[in-house]
Amino acid sequence: MLNILVIYDGKAGHLSQSQGLAQLIAKHHHSRCNLQILRAKPRLKLLNKALQFLAQYLPATIVLCLVRLYRTKVIGDAKHPAKITAPNLVISFGGNSIALNIAYRRYWRCRNIVIGNNYNVGKNSISAHLTAFGSPARNAIATGIALSKIDRENCNSAATVIKETNPHTRYWGVLIGGNGSGYEYQQSDWQALSHGLNELSQKYSIHWLICDSRRTPQGAIELLNTQLGSFTGVSFIGYNQPQRLSIEAVMGASERLFCTEDSLSMLSEAVAMAKPVISLQPQTNSPRPVHARMINHMVSTGLVERQPISQLANYQINFFFPSVPYEHQTVAVYSHLSALGVLDNTVASPAANQLAYPSPQ
Repeated sequence: MLNILVIYDGKAGHLSQSQGLAQLIAKHHHSRCNLQILRAKPRLKLLNKALQFLAQYLPATIVLCLVRLYRTKVIGDAKHPAKITAPNLVISFGGNSIALNIAYRRYWRCRNIVIGNNYNVGKNSISAHLTAFGSPARNAIATGIALSKIDRENCNSAATVIKETNPHTRYWGVLIGGNGSGYEYQQSDWQALSHGLNELSQKYSIHWLICDSRRTPQGAIELLNTQLGSFTGVSFIGYNQPQRLSIEAVMGASERLFCTEDSLSMLSEAVAMAKPVISLQPQTNSPRPVHARMINHMVSTGLVERQPISQLANYQINFFFPSVPYEHQTVAVYSHLSALGVLDNTVASPAANQLAYPSPQ
């Protein structure tokens, strides 16, 4: 049994990537895996640097006293006691949880994985460090893509409710974000999106399944509802509204997935479905370097096709044949973790962080 503990700080994107990694390990690991999720946020964020220092240098026997400085909650079935089973592996993403990750590693003498920034924590405190494009460190792994918790089989199963109702209908999905990561949406962008959806629906005889998100402006939702609401080829799945259809059902039912480019989490979930994915950009876009590099990587491997929102109405169907499928890229991440010895379900040894590992390219 490999007991995996995911610590997350309340940010949905951080949880999605951490869960995605845990699910990847569970899928390929030789023994059964048990996943536990702990939500943890420091009571005072200003203490983060101090907590990271203490997590590394307090005696291992008392390092768990740091838990008192966090607000924690075990996420799981309410019928069962909220108790953490001693983990063999701890996973976290973000500066608000890294100190607790290290504290648990040291207390339980297990291995751990940090995703994203390692905040200059000593290499001996981390078994594996996952980032988009790696570093020269021996415990570094370059993912190239953002891992996602999306499960294709679950999505395809959830899509049954859509497909059985209208078995002869073709569905395309749209995942809509909002301002952020260097992307800014104007009224003209939302108008162009509405126009494009209408044109493509008539051109290809498809039904749109539209999902907004927590960052989608209310004005954009109102505009799309006004301009497309009476159109029979559209179904809206609102983020903040009670809904009959789940996002998983939308992902499973859609032949193609269109996704605004501001959200790497949404884009990664779309890519994980192994379907054609078209990323949409507003007129004003200056993505951050890592964000832009990850999108360029997905484009270069054939996972994503880019399309300006202003030109959406002119979109032409292209064949989907990625040069490096998503599944292959995730298996490579698992293989690197295995080569580092991180996935052995035994206690960590001092040599765990000293294994030779080639620098990511």
